[in-house]
Amino acid sequence: MYVRHNNAAVHIEDTPSKQTIASEPANRYQTASAQSTILWSDRPFTVARGRLIGVKKAGQDIEVALIANGTTSLTWLPANSLLSQSQINRWLNSSSFHTK
Repeated sequence: MYVRHNNAAVHIEDTPSKQTIASEPANRYQTASAQSTILWSDRPFTVARGRLIGVKKAGQDIEVALIANGTTSLTWLPANSLLSQSQINRWLNSSSFHTK
């Protein structure tokens, strides 16, 4: 699910919860695994296949979170399969990243 806030739009994993998102804001952001830190973009970056909203290190590779065109689900893909170096630089210059 994609949620818009005053200063940003963020992706929230579609997982059932005992508490509502509003009642526990600290749990709004789910990570793919306990070992990796995900950096969420405060602004989605649009590419041909959809919108990129996050970055994480997976082993030796960097993966990006993609919301594909026409879907609402998040998919992690290798960054080098979706982004050129100039696109990476544009995303870094146009957005800030945070862990929550």
